[in-house]
Amino acid sequence: MPGTVIRALSKTRYDFSSIPLSTSTSLFVARAIDVSQYRFVEFVPRIHALSIVGAGSNPSIVFSAMADAPTPDDPQLEFYTAAVGTSAVPFNSMTPSTVAPLAPQFSIRCTPPYGPFLRFQIQATQSGTAATTFWVVCSIDVIAKC
Repeated sequence: MPGTVIRALSKTRYDFSSIPLSTSTSLFVARAIDVSQYRFVEFVPRIHALSIVGAGSNPSIVFSAMADAPTPDDPQLEFYTAAVGTSAVPFNSMTPSTVAPLAPQFSIRCTPPYGPFLRFQIQATQSGTAATTFWVVCSIDVIAKC
């Protein structure tokens, strides 16, 4: 079944070096991705480049897809759900010797009902031994199918 590729996030660098020891932070990296005309969507996150510096550190990154419901009536409010189904893609156990490019072993299928729009979140977590440098360059594509 052919699909349409939607670039949800162009190649972008995120620096998580300032996250404190054993904590995490989350960022919404794409909002209001229109998938209203499709029955099935898959998303494919990629890590193009990364740098982790710090002996014993093994931070992680998790990409998640969420149902989004933007409205022109109240544009300052954000209406979204938790992760859709099993749509979290973890990149765990990264170490200073981890080399990019990295892609998941599989794409994540978001099955209906997921709503007319999607948003994507990146959650970065520092390990018990914090990395002094921790940045990634990533992108996200959506493969949408009727």
